[in-house]
Amino acid sequence: MLNNKQLAPRLGYTWRRDLASGYFGDVSVVEKDEDPEKIQLVMKTVKQDLDRNQREFTTHMKAYEGSDHIIRMIAMENVELQTVFFIELASMGDLHHVIFESPAVVPCHRYFQHLIAGLQHMHSKDIIHLDIKPENLFISANNVLKIGDFGLARPNKNDNGDEIVLYGSRGTEGYMAPEILVENARWRGPPVDIWAAGIVLVNMLTKNEPWKDAEERDVQFKMYSQNDLNRMRFHWDQLGNATTLVLKMLDCNPANRASFYFIENNAWFKQND
Repeated sequence: MLNNKQLAPRLGYTWRRDLASGYFGDVSVVEKDEDPEKIQLVMKTVKQDLDRNQREFTTHMKAYEGSDHIIRMIAMENVELQTVFFIELASMGDLHHVIFESPAVVPCHRYFQHLIAGLQHMHSKDIIHLDIKPENLFISANNVLKIGDFGLARPNKNDNGDEIVLYGSRGTEGYMAPEILVENARWRGPPVDIWAAGIVLVNMLTKNEPWKDAEERDVQFKMYSQNDLNRMRFHWDQLGNATTLVLKMLDCNPANRASFYFIENNAWFKQND
């Protein structure tokens, strides 16, 4: 298998630097040779799985259409038993770095508004992400948050226009809603994205997490689910005026969880930076 430095010239690109490498594949910064402006792009190379990779490409393209808050998918190539995605580069890196590894103050309100705008746009296209977390949220050079990594994303409705009810565990530990973690349970996609966005907001406001996993065996989450917030290690008063919003987004009952209408009409959300 070729690495990105070897593969890029074969596809008409100049390799500039590697960003990451692992079991998922290789991620590098490249420039298209025919581009006079030499705009840098992300080149992400993964093992070839034609159906899965085509589904990710198509889903990402549909989710992006017309949004400033979703990373742009540019092209896909299949070569040498590998699939290569060319994606918009967000030069300030991912939100995880900004929150947990940078001394800079996180512009929580701005980034959260961008996240909700991206999610609302995506859901309006009947696409659910299912893996919202800081590592999948990227910051552009002009300080705009954009949703990326659509590996778990999928349509929310079938060909008849009916919502698809899901089952099974998917997502990332710490960001999965409690209904996902109930054995043999079926669940809806949109409230799962809202829950994960609520956890991201907690991360930004506190540089912390309220629990490890949203299931009863996690002592901290069990106290939360029983409304015993005062006994938890996590101090909810850190959230300030965003507390009401966060608690509604993290309602354990997905039927009662915050809607986009609730979020956008919340006083903290509507305030100006």
